[in-house]
Order: sequence, then C-alpha cells, then structure tokens
Amino acid sequence: FFGLSLILYLGGIARQLTLTVHLMMLLTVASSLVFLVWMLCRDGFGSLKRLLTPGMVLYGLVFIFLAFTQFKLVSAVPDEASHWMDVLHAMQQTDTFGLAAEGRSYFGTYPPSISLLDFFGVTMGTILTARFMEPLAFLMRYLATLSLFLPFLSRLKTRGWVTVVLGACAFFTLPLMYSHLYFTSLMVDGMVGLLAGFCILYPHLGMESKLHKITYLLALFVLCLSKGNGVLFALAAVLLYGVICFKNNQSAQDGRHFLAKWGMVLAAAGIVLASWLSWKVLTAFHQPLFSQPWQNSFSPGLFQERLYICYMIVDFFFRATLDVGFIQVPCIAVLLLLLLGVSLMIGKHETLAPRRKPFFWTLAIFCLAYVAGISTSYLTVFGLWEAETLSSIDRYSYVVWLMLAYLLVMLVFLHLGALDGEQKKRWCTMALAVSVLLFSYAKVNQALLNGATVAHAHEIRDRYDVLVYRVDRAIPEDSAEIFLVSQETGYRDEFWYLRSLIRPHVIDNHNFNLAPEGQLSEEGIPCITMASYEESMAAAIAPERWREMLRD
Repeated sequence: FFGLSLILYLGGIARQLTLTVHLMMLLTVASSLVFLVWMLCRDGFGSLKRLLTPGMVLYGLVFIFLAFTQFKLVSAVPDEASHWMDVLHAMQQTDTFGLAAEGRSYFGTYPPSISLLDFFGVTMGTILTARFMEPLAFLMRYLATLSLFLPFLSRLKTRGWVTVVLGACAFFTLPLMYSHLYFTSLMVDGMVGLLAGFCILYPHLGMESKLHKITYLLALFVLCLSKGNGVLFALAAVLLYGVICFKNNQSAQDGRHFLAKWGMVLAAAGIVLASWLSWKVLTAFHQPLFSQPWQNSFSPGLFQERLYICYMIVDFFFRATLDVGFIQVPCIAVLLLLLLGVSLMIGKHETLAPRRKPFFWTLAIFCLAYVAGISTSYLTVFGLWEAETLSSIDRYSYVVWLMLAYLLVMLVFLHLGALDGEQKKRWCTMALAVSVLLFSYAKVNQALLNGATVAHAHEIRDRYDVLVYRVDRAIPEDSAEIFLVSQETGYRDEFWYLRSLIRPHVIDNHNFNLAPEGQLSEEGIPCITMASYEESMAAAIAPERWREMLRD
C-alpha cells in the first residue's frame, strides 16, 4: 500500500494518474500469476497451504466481510463532499492532483498520499464498470488500515484462531473508539493516528532486512503526506527512533551497527523533508485557486480577543467522553491511562526497555504539545464560527488518542509473541477476555451490520445524484458554469455536494460579486453565496442585482 501510494504520487507529478492505475493493475495481475505458477512448479499444490497463515486468514475474512456489508456505501458526510470526494473527482477530471487550478478544488492543497489509494480503488472500479465506484475507495481504506496491524500480529506465533480473534477485535475496536464514522467516511484523521503509531513502533521490530527499511521509509512518506499535521507525526516518529538509537557505552564491536542505525535515522529524516518539500514545490508550481479559504493568519490581537474560548476547550477535554467497552471515560482520563499503559508495555519490550524513560517522556511531551497546538489554533487561526463551536476538535485531537491506543495494543501483541509456555497461555487468555469486553459491539452493528448506515447515506445522496443526472442531460457541453440557487436551506451542504458531483461542470458562486454596497435585501432572493462562515451563506440578493449577474 505504501509503495502504491508513492508510485501514484509520481504518476500525479507526470499528470498521468489514470495511466499509472492501468499499469499498476496489469503489473499486479501479471506478478500474481507468475508467483502462483512459480509456487506450483516448485512444490505443487502443497506450497499453497503455506499462504494460509493466520494473517492471511484474517485479511481474507475482513475483506469478504467489508466487501459484502459496505459494497453500496457512498460518501454522505459534508466534509467528505467538500474535501476528500471533491479531490477524487478533481483527480479524475484533471488526471493529476486536486491542487491543479483547472480542478477548482477548495481543498486540493491537502497532501494526497491516502487520497491516492482511494483514487486507485475508484479508478479500478471505473475501468471495470464504467461508473464512479465510491465503495472501492472505502474498501481500499479498510485494507490499508488492516495492513498496519499485520506485522505485529505475525509476532504472536500462537494458535491461528487466537491471532485472528485478537486481530479482528483490534481492527474494529480501535478506529471505532476514535470515531463512529471511521468505517463510513473517507476523512483521514483516524488513518493519520494509526499511521503515526505504525511509524513509531515498526522500526523496533528489527531493521536488519532491506524490506523492513524500505517499508519504514515508505510509511514515513505516506504519513508525511497524509494531511497537514502528518509531517508533525512523521517528525515525532523519526525523533523517537533517534532516541532509541542513542545508546551509551557502545562497544567497538557494536560501532558499525550503531552507525548503521544512525544512518537510518538520517535517511528517515531525509524522506520526511523530501516529501514535505516536494508537496510544497508542487503547490507553488500549480498555483491552486483556493487555499483553506476561511482560515486567518496568526495575529496576537486575535488571540487576546478569543481568550474566552479557553474555558470551552478545557471543558471539552474534561467533559467529552470516549467509549471504552461498556463505559464512557472523559478524554483527559483516557489520555493519561493510555500513556500509563504505553509506559508499562515499553518496559516489557526488549529493544525499548533500555531507553524507556527518554522514549516515554518524548512521546508524552509530543502528545501534550500537539493537543495544546490544536487548542491554540482555535484561538489564533480558525474562523470565528469554528472557534466558538470548537468545530471538529474531537476529530483533530483524537488522532493522538488513536495513536496511543494503537501503540498500546501493538506492544501487547509483541509482548505476547515474546512469551513461552504457560505464561503465554495466561497472557493470551487475558488478552482475549479484555478484547471481548472492549469490543465495540453496538458501533460495529450500527456501522457495518444492520445496513442503516448505507441506507442513510443513500437517503442523503440520492436527491443530489438525481439532480446531477438531470443537469448532465440538460447541459451536453463538457463544462459549463452553473449558479446554484438553494432557497430552502440555511446551510451549505448543497453547495459542497453539488459542486463535487456535478463535475466537469463548475459551481463557484463566489466568482460573482454578490454583495456590492446596497445591493442586498432581506426580501430578496436567498441563495448560497460563499464558502465562508463569516460571510452570509444564504444572502438575500436584490432582484435587480441578480438580474445583472445572470445577464453577465
């Protein structure tokens, strides 16, 4: 998955995303057939049995389960319409990244590594069915998530069913503890948390083989370009790797090994820097039309004006809760418990234990600094409406909670793999009992089993899809500029859904000068006008002004 994201990134730079998908599909089919024939020729059908590891069984069962329960799922969250799905449509339209000016995407400047995986799934579906296959974008996301668990599950070396049960419980419980939307939306925040945990812990599985080194560096690339905050988590992962590599009293025999580790630390830092710089250069080269349209630049005066929001932020962290099994625990308590659990499990890990204190305190300081940074952004950067409502603060801050929960569970898996005999049986029994108790039964049922999520998504989307179909039939041109009038809404969802789905036609109402002095009227024509909270989303335009706009 990491390598696929990198190859598609290079294809996007060459403005050949669709061709890259075709080539990757052909390469995948060809290599799979060659590998299968090679195995059969070498050992016959008996060699195929060795593919049926517990990890492969888990992967296959989860794939089948999600494919059957979510095969009709479509995006139905407003932030998806404005961000991730709009970027996917822009990618298909321009054959490059969403930041291309001709794509006219408001959030095309968001880093694309995870969106590229979604694009691969959608384009593969388009090639096979001639339709925009949104469910495959979700399926690619699920499989990429599951892949982050397998290297640690493989260390269990215990009975297959134990590995499968523990892996399935972790896969479904951790993301849903973070958000009930994880398996029903394409927002990337949860994936950022899991990737961060993966990049922090993966190098401590052992970096002797080239495969492990390449995987680690590719993981850092994907994390760095997963979202704007991904580079912070990638740098934290490199820093924590450096903390472990720094050991005192190295013997002469270990000197070469010590230098090799520091070489990997420098390579990791170089990958993060190169990834971040490459996206900055691409953004400057493409000169996107929009760039986070409702964020303010930092201002000390703005900070002072919004000090009253501090109380709301503190109140959120002490009052908002996370589901931990059958109980709800305040966010701040979950954070402290996770840090404590990670600290205890670090002490049981052979590689991490010698540097337990500096590793733990570096991790803890980063987590607290990130939460403080998110809180400060509401005082200094976000628009007033988002600041006063603490819009999406749970989604932004829970990334840290998910990262720590992932680290704790994977450290438990590594500890189980290091045990033997009766001790291993006792620990596995306890792990199974805890997994069953903490499993998100209600959320799994709501999100994946009862079909209500898929039905609700279509209830939201069908009316937009019908309207888009009618517009496409009425306007045969390849691209037309459309002015959106929505007279029965006080919100902006219609603007985001329709401008995303109606491509290659263009809905950019803000291009019109809607509010010259004296032209707005409370008795005028209500119309969605701007992608901004501070400016009226449903300004009443005087009939005379609207007549001029239409004539223009």
